[in-house]
Amino acid sequence: MIRQALPLTAVALLLSGCGAPVAAVLAVTVCKVPAGAARIPACQALASAPDAAADRVAGRTDLFLSEALDVTTTGTAQKRNAPTTLGSMILRTLQPGERLSGRWVQGADGESRWLRTADGGYVWEGNLAVPGSITPDGVEGVRVGASLAEARGKLSSEGRYGSEVPDWETARCEVYATLDGRADVMVEDGRVTRVEANDRRLVTAEGVHIGATEAQLRAAYGARLKKQANPYAGDDYLVWTGPQRGILFNVYEGKVAQVRAGSPSIQYVEGCL
Repeated sequence: MIRQALPLTAVALLLSGCGAPVAAVLAVTVCKVPAGAARIPACQALASAPDAAADRVAGRTDLFLSEALDVTTTGTAQKRNAPTTLGSMILRTLQPGERLSGRWVQGADGESRWLRTADGGYVWEGNLAVPGSITPDGVEGVRVGASLAEARGKLSSEGRYGSEVPDWETARCEVYATLDGRADVMVEDGRVTRVEANDRRLVTAEGVHIGATEAQLRAAYGARLKKQANPYAGDDYLVWTGPQRGILFNVYEGKVAQVRAGSPSIQYVEGCL
């Protein structure tokens, strides 16, 4: 019987299927070849430094940061076997709009946050959003109708117009960024009147966010959408949930470019101007 030797890359890929990172397997395989191995920088690094990537995956215990919750993917995401991109293995590639259940855990780097899914995989929070994180009633920590004093702890200290326009009447109308940068908050006469998403991780209860397609928007809201022309760019779609509450989506070139929620001030095209 004739046996054909497999290329090193093929061997590495086979081994990586058992949980070993491809780069690490390749380095170990190449470095075991005597001829010229000492001259390969990767081999020198492998010999002189511990395998930090492997340490991140092996022997760790999850630090849970939340109770169980449901989230949706806002873009293509990867489910991994550990809460890190270093030394972990991709279990599955997730498509935009998939719903997941799980709990937030601390990443292996001690700073990032990952969702540990019900089946034991891990997905980085940058590709996830909690449905209903922006509603006609506001965003987390900032409620439409609340006083500026009530919302102050969640907002930047200086408003957009007051910092750019001399003698701007901040008390009449001002826009403040939330401390996490995910939304802009309009305050009129001392009350929060609308919130505007700056981040695709702010998602409506129906799963629509910045970057969603017009087709996805129509599928989510159907006949409730009221279309009107925008004087500057694209079209605006309004969904009213009550006499003084609603959500506005600006669609430009087939995708949602803006999401504003709150009182009728969501229809202000030029902000406070």
